[in-house]
Amino acid sequence: MSVRPELVVEIALDGVQASTRYRGGVALRFARVKRYRQDKTAEDADTVDDLSRASRRAAVATRSTASIE
Repeated sequence: MSVRPELVVEIALDGVQASTRYRGGVALRFARVKRYRQDKTAEDADTVDDLSRASRRAAVATRSTASIE
């Protein structure tokens, strides 16, 4: 599915995981619309690539913390 980038939607979620099923490469766990961001433009919104990078950084940080304990 493709959509025109016109409206920014803030999504709340419980987790992100890598996925081979979806073209973007990530799956959002228990995703739900939190609010519509009329104060933001499509250029201000995060992309799937931004989400993937943040998810990888969080996973590395979690592994680093776990190895310290």
